[in-house]
Amino acid sequence: MMEFLQAHQLDFMLALSGICGALAFLILIAGALSKKRKRVLILMEIVAVFLISFDRLAYIYSGDVSHTGYIMVRLSNFIVFFLTAGIVFAFNLYLKDLLTDEGHKTTTPRRLRTVEIMAVTEMILVVISQFTNMYYYFDEMNRYHRGPLFLLSYVIPVVAPMIQFSVIQQYRKLISRLIYISLILFIFVPIFFAIVQIWTYGLSLVNIAMVFVAIGLYVFAYLDINEKVERANKLEIEFLKNNRDRTMKMFDQTSKAFVNAVDARNIHTQGHSERVALYSKRIAEMCGKNEEECENIYYSALLHDVGKIGMPDSIVKKDGELSAEEFEEFKQKPVIGNQILSQIEDFPYLSDGAHYHCERYDGKGYPEGLKGDRIPEIARIVAVADAYDMMSSRNSQRDPLPQYIVREEIIKGSGVQFDPSFAGAMLQLMDTDNSYQMKSDAENVDTSVNQEFICTDYRSVISYGIQILEDVTRIRFRAVSTIDGNGGYSAPSVILFDAYDGRVHETERSIRDTRFIEYGELWFDGHTISTGARNMETKVSDTEIPTPVKDNTIYEIESLRQKDHVRIRMFNSGKTVEVTAALPDSSRYAYISLTGENCRISDIEITNEGEPKPEDAIPRIADEVSYINRLESDIPNIQINNNRSDHTRGIEITDGMSLTFHTVSLPAANLVWHCPYIVIFSSDDGLVNGENYTEYSLVRLDGEIQESSEAARNETVTEKNEGFSGWNDWKEFNKKGYESTVYFRRSGNRIVTETENAGIHIKNTTVVNDRKRNIFASITGDMCAITDIRIRAKS
Repeated sequence: MMEFLQAHQLDFMLALSGICGALAFLILIAGALSKKRKRVLILMEIVAVFLISFDRLAYIYSGDVSHTGYIMVRLSNFIVFFLTAGIVFAFNLYLKDLLTDEGHKTTTPRRLRTVEIMAVTEMILVVISQFTNMYYYFDEMNRYHRGPLFLLSYVIPVVAPMIQFSVIQQYRKLISRLIYISLILFIFVPIFFAIVQIWTYGLSLVNIAMVFVAIGLYVFAYLDINEKVERANKLEIEFLKNNRDRTMKMFDQTSKAFVNAVDARNIHTQGHSERVALYSKRIAEMCGKNEEECENIYYSALLHDVGKIGMPDSIVKKDGELSAEEFEEFKQKPVIGNQILSQIEDFPYLSDGAHYHCERYDGKGYPEGLKGDRIPEIARIVAVADAYDMMSSRNSQRDPLPQYIVREEIIKGSGVQFDPSFAGAMLQLMDTDNSYQMKSDAENVDTSVNQEFICTDYRSVISYGIQILEDVTRIRFRAVSTIDGNGGYSAPSVILFDAYDGRVHETERSIRDTRFIEYGELWFDGHTISTGARNMETKVSDTEIPTPVKDNTIYEIESLRQKDHVRIRMFNSGKTVEVTAALPDSSRYAYISLTGENCRISDIEITNEGEPKPEDAIPRIADEVSYINRLESDIPNIQINNNRSDHTRGIEITDGMSLTFHTVSLPAANLVWHCPYIVIFSSDDGLVNGENYTEYSLVRLDGEIQESSEAARNETVTEKNEGFSGWNDWKEFNKKGYESTVYFRRSGNRIVTETENAGIHIKNTTVVNDRKRNIFASITGDMCAITDIRIRAKS
């Protein structure tokens, strides 16, 4: 290694001198450094240039006995020794500048002044050595030799940096990380090589090292500046972001305060705008909008109803329906909203929701009658969210509509009132809202049974329904009379019913909206009234089952369902009442609610066993209702009582295959999706939900679009042609029954499913990601009977 350095030492020196000269020029023209810092760094680089250049010349002219050689070898060595102390002096100036600039020190530490004195002393000693040969001398061949006090020339270049190091350590916290690293390198690298230099002759290790670290000072200084700039940029960006966040927070709070004041003009619309904004944002997220777009949609939706501020109280607060004249005046709401929000020129999107959310996708809306994609996208999103919240909130004329009804209305409005894409996104949101959180705060009551309530008149208070399941549910509660004295009747009772929202309804409109049907009323003394049940039998006994109840204020109920039969056992005061009821058919749900007359019901406890009973646990009191006792063809008929409660066996899909079948919706069916579905799947046994089951597509004959999954990509195209006369006719069409044919085309892992029924043409393309497995089709649905199923292969 030493031989290599010795051989190429002069080349290294030349390169270093050039680099130092270039750096001096760059420092001169640079604008990022302070003037004083620039002067000090330029001084150090110039000193480094002369130091390494003359050191190189000293080697070049060593042994040259010419007159020029004689002068150059002496001048070069003098300058090298002199500038060795000079670079220590320059570094001291650099340290002083750092302490005053970065450390904000007003006085220079005494140790640095001591170093300056030492550096000047060393320079004087170098001058003296020219006359005394104490540091070095030259022989008759003009060659350099170390003098008797040569080591003395290393004392100050070594001791002075150690003093400087003590200052650096004292003020470490005032110096940035990168500058600190450069200072440590500048001090200790030359010291290390100075020690090595003592035993190495013919190499200028110290001078080369000092030039290297002098270059390092510049490099680290600029790295430090870049770091500070980046830090300053981050701070500025953070400041701007915080400022923006504060501004947005203020805008958010101001906007919400404003719209809440507008919504509060009618008790039934409180919180409406905030909910519409939230739903709109969630629709946008589901449709793949970025964060900024989602925020824009949120605030446009939040302000969509500001036009109400220009509406008179006689319209905004009216309980009943608006007259024709009032409605014409109300249609000015989006115009007024646009006039208000269009003044906010920096956020032009804000007015889109207010101005156009009353437009319809079919062009029959207001105020401008825009159609399809001519309606701004924000307004098309807000229109769906606004309609959903209006239907799922209470108003002066009705309770909130059940989710099933709201869902059906969204489907009916898809492509007519709403953009199909955003209507589909809304349906997906509803389908994932299993706990029904997407509703008005006013409706966010606990739908579990209240722990205590008081009934005065019979059925004056009725609990929420408790669903009767296929495993035993036990209800235990306390009931005490609220009558003073002996006069009057007091007792709890049970209502057996079905409704979409699991609640008992008594007004004509709510009964219609929730499809409410009451099966009967039951009392603990064995008295029953059967209304909507096909049959009801009651047994009263003194047998205490399942556990004795000694306290006559404690009541127990045990409920169980099997197909179209329910059994309710009621226990109190040593008496057991067993009621068996036959429901209209197996597609109906059944709930029980607690009520009574002149009693306080409290301490309600509900538990579930979690294990289904044997199929014959409830003796039949009426024949099972079947809608599939008709022609059976290639595979067995199926009756689908609830959503996908039954499926046909899988039929392997081949190119050109078709399935033809007869379908009729069950009597309880009354929603547009109560129709057949086609499931495309794979499993080891060819059964839906069989071994290694993977579902690829669900094609619904009502045309509702299904999303892609991880297992397959789906593209559904639904068109309503002249044969489609509306959704009510579609439901009637299903009730009357019809024959449907579903066609399949297959090419590898690509399957096209196509069918048309009552003017609804559906073409679904499924691309399965897994090419290796067999792919099957199965017929299922919701509340329909499938019969006469025929499989036709390609002819």
